[in-house]
Amino acid sequence: MFKMFFDLTKQSTFTPDTEIIVTLLNACRQAGSLKHGEAIIKYVKENELLNNKIKNSAALFYARMGNMNHALTIIRKYPEGSTNITCDLLREIRYSNKDCADEVIGFIDSLNMNFTIPEKSEIIRMYGRIGELTKALRHYKNFIIQKPAPVLHISAIDACADCCALFVGDKLIKKIPDISPNISIKNAIIHFYGATWRAQKAVNMFFSLSRGVINQPNKETCLIILDICTQVMARVNGLRVVEYIERKTEFKDSIDISLSIIKFKASCGMLSEAFEAFSLLAKKSLTASHWSVIIKICSENLFHEKSFQYYDDMIKNGVSPNNEVFAALLLLKDEEVALDIYNTMIPKYGIPPEDNTNKCIVDMYGMQGKIREAVTFIKSIPLPSHLLWSTLLVHCRKNNNLKSAERIFNIIQTNFNCTMQDYENIRRLYAYREMWDKAQAVANKQKNLDSYNLPPVSQTEVDGNIVRLSPDKNHVKPIEHALTNARHTIQDRFDYVADVTGIQDNLSGASREEIVDHLWRHSEKIALAYNLVRPNTRIMKNEIIDRVIRISSNTSMCDDCHRSFILISEAINSSIVVKDTDCLHEFAFGACSCRVGEQSNLVVEGLIKKKILRWNKNQRPEFRKRIIKSKR
Repeated sequence: MFKMFFDLTKQSTFTPDTEIIVTLLNACRQAGSLKHGEAIIKYVKENELLNNKIKNSAALFYARMGNMNHALTIIRKYPEGSTNITCDLLREIRYSNKDCADEVIGFIDSLNMNFTIPEKSEIIRMYGRIGELTKALRHYKNFIIQKPAPVLHISAIDACADCCALFVGDKLIKKIPDISPNISIKNAIIHFYGATWRAQKAVNMFFSLSRGVINQPNKETCLIILDICTQVMARVNGLRVVEYIERKTEFKDSIDISLSIIKFKASCGMLSEAFEAFSLLAKKSLTASHWSVIIKICSENLFHEKSFQYYDDMIKNGVSPNNEVFAALLLLKDEEVALDIYNTMIPKYGIPPEDNTNKCIVDMYGMQGKIREAVTFIKSIPLPSHLLWSTLLVHCRKNNNLKSAERIFNIIQTNFNCTMQDYENIRRLYAYREMWDKAQAVANKQKNLDSYNLPPVSQTEVDGNIVRLSPDKNHVKPIEHALTNARHTIQDRFDYVADVTGIQDNLSGASREEIVDHLWRHSEKIALAYNLVRPNTRIMKNEIIDRVIRISSNTSMCDDCHRSFILISEAINSSIVVKDTDCLHEFAFGACSCRVGEQSNLVVEGLIKKKILRWNKNQRPEFRKRIIKSKR
């Protein structure tokens, strides 16, 4: 498309109209193509084709590329008609370019004199998105005094959800007046409960609405609650939601709700039902984004052939692939296949790779420990984003590569604004090396961020209730007893020795027993103990439907938790599924399905004297089939 345009511009008789140039600039903005976008803007200026529409598209292009100064320069030079893109300009502000947020708001204020309601809403959302909740709430209070509007309440709740501000959000919700006909506020509150890891409150509110008359759940409500159940792997509550949706005729033809149900079923191990549901859905007219959902499910569950089979079906139906489809295929993590797919995106389909696609390649190299290759790949991208460097920093932590991690962290500090997660990754690496002074210095920088990050928490569903567990609470005696029993069992049966090398807190003055006790207070282990105390047999309509322990955590598992879960899964002869911030771990038969698990098993193998390890990396697909059978 770009080549054809530039070939036509060489002809003296060719004069492109406004719509063509705007379409090309929007395509450059979506694809992140800085080179082509700047070339088009240069051509427009040289031929004096600039008008309001083209100027607005050029400003949004520069804003997406992270160059907000260029965007504002264009708007200041041609201010006429700029009020049409103020909300779009605010949406382009991300954490990486948050320094220009106040300048953009000041400029919009100079254009309008008074902010419109949509602009006020976007300002609140923008500050929440970049982690500056104090400013978001200050603007919210000022705007509400001037002219109350439901959309401002929704934006403030969303800002609290983005910042995981649990207590601040709860206070805000209590102060919001009960606007009965407005289901959008109820949806925002449900989303807030899910974002702050209180899934049971979200589920209770959903069913409370379903029993009402005025505020019945709408399509957005169903999508939000299904996403929460998918995140927490809440099988019983999710099936109750699905049962409610199937009773409502207004949701019957919704493709988005059907896909959310498919994702939920796949996350809870009901893969055959997910495939069957999609086969019925495939008869409708689906877009590439819809097909990417089932392709991603197949890739994540190691059904390689099925992934490409769905891809072929999509092509046969006349649907062209997009970046989401390629990102789903690249989850296969096979280097040779992944690079072949990646290298055909532009020559064969004319689709420039976006961040989600590039991230898959970085993940592939990182999981293999090829940090140099990942750095070379990122540097080959014309405008590498913060997401790619941050992803690579995570893999440096996993591979205990401090030298590369420090270099990457410096790149992030120089070119972007460091997020809480960036600081946490480098801090954990310093703590692993017992470099406590540097770890404390990073922790001090974390405190300076206007962030309300949640403490480590885990959620698990037992007997139809989603329980939220954290290490800082005093738990009842049966939980403590189950923790002690699990620890003694794997010590006696498998010669378990606690791995204290990766302790994240400065416990240099503590004894080894105190350090081990600290490790066994992690939220994942407490959630597991809760399942061991209450037999993890799900009963619905007098039928046993599940015997798998499922735990979701808002942190990444430490090495000791990972090794403990491998041994406990063998000891209790049950599958344990843990979804953390890094990946999905499936513990069964004394092994883990993740690649980190393969590396950890080498250590475990020495501890347990090769008694229970029954597979190696060449048997991963067979292991995956055994996992699926155990879920049945």
